[in-house]
Amino acid sequence: MGDGSLQGKFPRLFGISSLKDGTVKDFGLQIGHGTPHTFMWQISWRRDLFEWEKVLEKQLLELINNALWNGDMPD
Repeated sequence: MGDGSLQGKFPRLFGISSLKDGTVKDFGLQIGHGTPHTFMWQISWRRDLFEWEKVLEKQLLELINNALWNGDMPD
C-alpha cells in the first residue's frame, strides 16, 4: 500500500489478525465482474477489538476501501 505494508502501518491489528499470511482474496469477497471490481472486506480478528483498536480498524478500512481492486492481478 503505497510507501509501506499494511503490516507496518497497522502492527497492532496485524498482531491480532486471524490470518497473517493471507492474500487479498482471503480477506473478503469479490462482488460482480468488470473493472474495477467491488470488494467486500471480511477481516477476522482472534478476539473482540478494544475501543481504541476499533479506531485503527476504521483507519485500515478507509485506507483499503480507497484502493483500486483488480481481481485479475496477483497479490
